[in-house]
Amino acid sequence: MQRELLNELRKTGKPIVFVLCTGSSLGLEQDEKNYDALLNGWYGGQSGGTAVADVLAGDYNPSGRLPITFYKNLEQLDNNLSKTSKHQGFENYDMQGRTYRYMKEKPLYAFGHGLSYSKFVYGNAKLNKNVINTNENLTITIPVTNNSERDGEEVIQVYMKRNNDALAPVKTLRAFERVLIKSKETKNIQLTISEDSFKFYDEKADDLAPKAGDYTIFYGGTSDESGLKNLQLKVN
Repeated sequence: MQRELLNELRKTGKPIVFVLCTGSSLGLEQDEKNYDALLNGWYGGQSGGTAVADVLAGDYNPSGRLPITFYKNLEQLDNNLSKTSKHQGFENYDMQGRTYRYMKEKPLYAFGHGLSYSKFVYGNAKLNKNVINTNENLTITIPVTNNSERDGEEVIQVYMKRNNDALAPVKTLRAFERVLIKSKETKNIQLTISEDSFKFYDEKADDLAPKAGDYTIFYGGTSDESGLKNLQLKVN
């Protein structure tokens, strides 16, 4: 009924802001055409209504980021759905194709995604070293500019991928920081990627172990690679 109501509201020609109250991700691909903006209220609790009103009225500049992946539909999880069970459900719990770390398809809304009333532009980041050892920390400095008329908070995110390793995740979040950046201001954000970030599962050790090799460092305000810049790193 809620889906049908949203469809009827769209027919009015009025701009539609969809306030979604949910505890997890939903397949909204078929509904996205029926709203102009989506505000996820989660389970807001006692002050949830006030918080939603503040965002909609522009009294608060939102800066939240998704802590989960919003898949387009169940078909994107097809390899995990029961084909024979009377009640559709998960039978295969392999990570392949699941979560931002192993999903190669484009989701509806990516892990780490979130909009703001401010517009942030990322400059070219620098690493303190382009070649490090497995027992070293890495420092990345990222210039971020608030290219808008309104102060806002940005969540700077750094992901890492181990190149040429079919068993490694597509990318993994290794550092992040929420930063207030005033209108037209540029800040150089320095984040540390710890030596533990270069540890991956090793079958011989049956544990995490340092892995040398070539890595790609991604940085930006989302996990979606179309919104990320990257640098190359060599680990000895």
